[in-house]
Amino acid sequence: MSPRHVAQGAWWIERSEFEKLVNFANAQEIFIGLAMRVLCLVPPEWSDASVLVRARVARDLLAWRGLANSVVTPAKTGPLGTVKMPHQNDISARRIHQLFIPGLDEPGLVDPPMSIEHAFHLDPREGTRGFLYL
Repeated sequence: MSPRHVAQGAWWIERSEFEKLVNFANAQEIFIGLAMRVLCLVPPEWSDASVLVRARVARDLLAWRGLANSVVTPAKTGPLGTVKMPHQNDISARRIHQLFIPGLDEPGLVDPPMSIEHAFHLDPREGTRGFLYL
């Protein structure tokens, strides 16, 4: 997936929340892609977690900010038919506030609302290493 395509996605986290993610990944000795899945509740069915984009807001945007809810979604693979991921919000060190910014993918945007500063390509296999289907 291209960095530009990823940057058109609606879900983001702020720098301070990303630092929590990195600290969690380091403490648990897991890859950042898997840490993102666990704390932001992103099952492999929703994203391959192969590109991490650092972007800067180029103009004012409206966004919702909040904590992830538990996820229950049909599984694409695995022994069972459903992916169930409980939220981690009861553990303060694992609380990650996420931003939902609608409209970043609207066709015909003359002024992109975000400028991509850097894209980090991740190994999608590492983002699922140890991921358990419950």
